[in-house]
Parts: sequence; structure tokens; C-alpha cells
Amino acid sequence: MSRKITILISFNIETKFEEWIKIFDSKESDLIHSEFDIKALFRGLSKDDPKKVICINQSPEGNIQKLFKANSKCIKIHKINFSYMEESSWI
Repeated sequence: MSRKITILISFNIETKFEEWIKIFDSKESDLIHSEFDIKALFRGLSKDDPKKVICINQSPEGNIQKLFKANSKCIKIHKINFSYMEESSWI
């Protein structure tokens, strides 16, 4: 069993936060997160830039990357721009 870590990810969205959050909080998204044993702890947007989003998740090490790889087409469809992504992991 791998150790669970807390992962902070910030990235840009190409849509309004209200539209993006409907997708992030959907049952489909919950199923995808549970498939990779990812628990969303927080998600929000920058007070200075409404296109910049932060997500804080807890999961076994490497599972966020596995989710991204397995769902890259879906991520692109939902207007997520990871070219500005920053990620840090915390124990």
C-alpha cells in the first residue's frame, strides 16, 4: 500500500469558473476520482485571476498523473489548460 500525499495543483481554465466547477463537481468526475483513489479536499479560483484554479487533493503517490494520462481527452474537452500547471506534493 502506498502512502497518501496531498497534492496542490494550479492551472488555467479556458471557460468561466462556474461552468468548470459544474464538471469538477459532477458524478462523472467523482467516479473518475474514486477510480484513482483521489479525494478532492479543496478547489477554488484566484481572487486576482478568474481563469486560474487551484485544486488540493489527497491520493496515493502518482495517481494524479495516472488520472491525467488516462483522461487526457476528457480534460481537453473541458477547457483545462495545463500549459501553466504548477504541482507540488506534501506529506
